Amino acid sequence: MIYGELRGMYTFDDVIQELDFVISLKTLKNWANKIEKLTDTHFVRKYAKNTDGRSYGYKVFSFDQIERFKKLISMREQSISLGKAILNAFLFIEEKEQMEIIEVRKKVKEKETIIEELPEV
Repeated sequence: MIYGELRGMYTFDDVIQELDFVISLKTLKNWANKIEKLTDTHFVRKYAKNTDGRSYGYKVFSFDQIERFKKLISMREQSISLGKAILNAFLFIEEKEQMEIIEVRKKVKEKETIIEELPEV
């Protein structure tokens, strides 16, 4: 039994095992940090004390988040850029809709700028 299953949360090592070791621990940690920067996803942090009695924090993951990591890996295997894959796998529907609106507004503004720059005939 995986350690994290007891509490419904999974450690980095548990996630690597669930992902069949297709990515390294370092990659998973980097991806988790990037996911938190690019999306509203925030992983749960647990705290423990080391042998010197100092507290340290570490991230834990839910089963749903592991499934999202699997989706992320699948997209990376299809050569989808990491940023796009993260947004696709970890953005919530409302966030995706909001990003689409922002992209449409940017395109409209670019076209308006081009039209303004055209010489009058």
